[in-house]
Amino acid sequence: MTEPTYNQNAERGVLACCIIDPDCIGRALDRRIDHTSFHDLKYQMIFKALLSLWDTSPEIDELSLLERIKELGWADEIDFATLNSISGSVETSLHFDMWAEIIENDSASRKLRALCNQTLDSISQQRIQIETILDTVDNEVMQISKERCRNEYFHDSSEAVKIAKSSIARLKEAQGKSGIPSGIRDLDVRLKGFKRNELTLLAARTSVGKTAFSLHCFLQAVLKDNIPTLYQSIEMSADSLMQRMVCSLANVKADIMVDGLLTENQEKAVDQAEKDLENSTFWIDETPSPSVAQIRARARRLKSSGLGFLIIDYLQLVRPRDPRIPREQQVAEMSNSIKNLCKELDIPILLLCQLNRQSEIAQRGPKLSDLRESGQLEQDCDVCLMLWRPEEQSSPNLVRCSVAKNRNGQQGFADLNFQREVQRFVPYDDGSEEQDIPKTTTQTRFGL
Repeated sequence: MTEPTYNQNAERGVLACCIIDPDCIGRALDRRIDHTSFHDLKYQMIFKALLSLWDTSPEIDELSLLERIKELGWADEIDFATLNSISGSVETSLHFDMWAEIIENDSASRKLRALCNQTLDSISQQRIQIETILDTVDNEVMQISKERCRNEYFHDSSEAVKIAKSSIARLKEAQGKSGIPSGIRDLDVRLKGFKRNELTLLAARTSVGKTAFSLHCFLQAVLKDNIPTLYQSIEMSADSLMQRMVCSLANVKADIMVDGLLTENQEKAVDQAEKDLENSTFWIDETPSPSVAQIRARARRLKSSGLGFLIIDYLQLVRPRDPRIPREQQVAEMSNSIKNLCKELDIPILLLCQLNRQSEIAQRGPKLSDLRESGQLEQDCDVCLMLWRPEEQSSPNLVRCSVAKNRNGQQGFADLNFQREVQRFVPYDDGSEEQDIPKTTTQTRFGL
């Protein structure tokens, strides 16, 4: 087996810079360098001692550092001669960044090597399932990658102002449409669309229309706004989803299509819907019970193909990382991971989830506390939409969509007419149960 990757001179150089110029300790932390970044055990101890001393004293020299090493119980491994030799190896901290970069690269190489060895060992021993191994590898590689992106989350005043100017310019250019529209007027007035970096929950009890509503948003993004979109369908097959979409776009009842009883006009509408879908960019992943790691891996690959929107149907069917921990903790972990995926990919995510039975039992509209299995969902989401049927409804097709949470905008609700037979949502004051098919294209027909 080859020797681990490390550069002793670079490690000594970084430690020497930290001793003669304590400001380099802060610069090291900014680069996410810690004691594990060093290969030599003695150098790990010295860096730990430097951090401990730096927290309590602005002045650092060989003597004060040696005293702290004695307090930590490492005097047998490190003496004054060792510290003096290290600090005397450089005259200035001018080359700190060069040595620090070498250490970072070597540390990442060692971590990847260790991960590969652990993976090979797990496979050969057959101790754990392949899916668990893949999940672990994906998480560890991502963590190593994040550790190297040290400037991603830190901005000085100049950079922060540039970010603000760019954001304001985009808003001005968008003329009030800062995200991907839902296609429902009353919601878009409040939400301004599904925005980048934001996690939107769509919560409802069973059979209220979660999937139909999400497909409405999906088609709006794909057909009207030309946003490449991934639909992660855990509950339904791709075939079933496509049939729903075609029926919705063509305004044709599903049972008529299944029975082959389409009229000439309906056949034309179906053909047009199929052509419009064929000419758009989207993906459907029907992997049963995927883990968040699998969803993330797929989305990361599609990002290079322009992925701009992700819809997941639905959270409770996602496979947890560890099925042995309490369910509430499982859901909290998945929710947090999906929220982080929004930031990593810089796209909006629409996450479907179920509500518990409390609103039905209490005979009231749903609240955030009704989110099933975890309060973490309420904290992680930027927007929470809830679908429900009001008790006082005057029509069996009335579905109310309430904006229960909106971190960056208004709350409120929109009343919708759910045309179940064609899986379409239209404004409640506009829609009737049956509508004629206009003679325009699908893109023009679609949207509210």
